[in-house]
Amino acid sequence: MSDQKPIPDAEVPGLKIKPQPSGAVYVLKAKQRGTRRTATVTYGKVTNLSIREVRRRAKQDLALLSQGINPNTHKKAVAQGEKSLEEAMNEFFATRPIKESTRLSYEQTVRRNMKDWLTRPITEITHSMIISRYHKIRDDVAKRGKQKQLANPSGEGESQKAMRSLSAILGFYEEDVLPDGTKLLPLGNPCRVLKAKSARRPLRKREGYLNLHQRIDLRDSLSRAAHPQWDNKPFTNQQAIFVMVLLLSGLRKDEARLLRWENISFSDRTIIIPETKNSRSHVLPMTDRMKGLLEQLKNESEWVFVSPRHKGKPASMSRVINRISKNVGIDFTHHDIRRTVATLLADRGLSDNQIGVLLNHSDKGQTQSYIQRTIQQVIPLMETIENDLFDLDDDPDLIREKANEE
Repeated sequence: MSDQKPIPDAEVPGLKIKPQPSGAVYVLKAKQRGTRRTATVTYGKVTNLSIREVRRRAKQDLALLSQGINPNTHKKAVAQGEKSLEEAMNEFFATRPIKESTRLSYEQTVRRNMKDWLTRPITEITHSMIISRYHKIRDDVAKRGKQKQLANPSGEGESQKAMRSLSAILGFYEEDVLPDGTKLLPLGNPCRVLKAKSARRPLRKREGYLNLHQRIDLRDSLSRAAHPQWDNKPFTNQQAIFVMVLLLSGLRKDEARLLRWENISFSDRTIIIPETKNSRSHVLPMTDRMKGLLEQLKNESEWVFVSPRHKGKPASMSRVINRISKNVGIDFTHHDIRRTVATLLADRGLSDNQIGVLLNHSDKGQTQSYIQRTIQQVIPLMETIENDLFDLDDDPDLIREKANEE
């Protein structure tokens, strides 16, 4: 058998089946650019490998040889710099200065949707794998039927969030160079294939908000539940107050959920949000109604909204909106609450800049960066929200008139 000649492959030049006493093996022989040497790459026994996989690897090695790179030394260099997705993710978090909430979002999304990739080297994540996984995430979420279809098809938001998270991690290594001078990711960030192939659907912005009648129904339900004698079914007194705080302030969910008592000053009548989405502290005035609600929550924990199971941790509030939504019979999300606050302020004639002050939006335009946001600016905005939500006369004619205005 050792006297037999190698059998050339029909598709890939230089790839051959080489007979050996222990069994035939796949071998690639080709010239390395810039040298007079012929490189030999051995892939393994024919009985253990598919011809399709060998041809794919041989084409990659031919591409390296055409660049003057020996595949054998390149493999050693890749092995030295190789990182699994989990290792890459941990290094990314340790090096990049990102907020804890962002880190948790990235990590949870990747682990939820790419658990089987965590031990895979990032160099092995291909364009076709990205496209396939993108569609799989979307289809799996849609099949489970647990995600509401709002502005976009079910699963679309989750699949795009997963790929944004993965892209941020892999993009961190785009310029990394191996010991042989080649890039760790020679084709760059594989997640970019989604844009190149126009595989992603443009996400439509959600526009849901609570109309007048829905606000009244929600107000009445939450007001009953916020009473100290509430029986905590189907949601607790603390959970009802949490949603009321969102309605009265326009705070983002985690901005309210992660409030500490050190952020609350009853004497100065202020609420400080030290860490916000735009990395700028945010100060809110404390109205009489907000003060009364927060005083009900006083506890021994550092957290305003404390976990019922672990007193040293904040409450998760993960299903609160959904539970209250079902109980009240109004389909809404915490984003709808924030849009409701912005909408009712706009309906009362407030400008985009004024609304941005309350919701702590990033300033648009260079001039706005020089405007100091003061308590005096925010007080009338919060009073406007309170008046609309809680001081509305329940006279049917007045309600009908205000509803027609919307």
